[in-house]
Amino acid sequence: MSPEESKAYQKKWKADNKTYSLNYNRMRNCGATPEWVQQKLEEQGNCCAICGRDFVRTPCVDHCHKTGKLRALLCNFCNLRVGYHENRAITDKVEAYLRLHSSPPLTADASLERPRVSQPHSCNEITGQTC
Repeated sequence: MSPEESKAYQKKWKADNKTYSLNYNRMRNCGATPEWVQQKLEEQGNCCAICGRDFVRTPCVDHCHKTGKLRALLCNFCNLRVGYHENRAITDKVEAYLRLHSSPPLTADASLERPRVSQPHSCNEITGQTC
């Protein structure tokens, strides 16, 4: 089988076996079983644990990259924000960028408030609403 044929076969197999592929990747990447995901969907009312919006796409499994502990299901937008928030170097660069391009310019001692998240939160604690 040529490399092109192999690539085409793999692409077709993944398309034909989406659920298996998704479950396999979740298990491989962070240890989330299909049962854990289903339980979280039910607990969270099929909504993101941070913003509280209903999932319109496949939810992301949020987990601690240091400990591997599974936390909750997030929408893609919130998952990306958590990733950036956990990376202090990126957060500092974003703040510097915003200071530089603010109008009027912020002084060096002016702080841009950013939420501190030390524990995973439920939709209710973040939004004050239930899903």
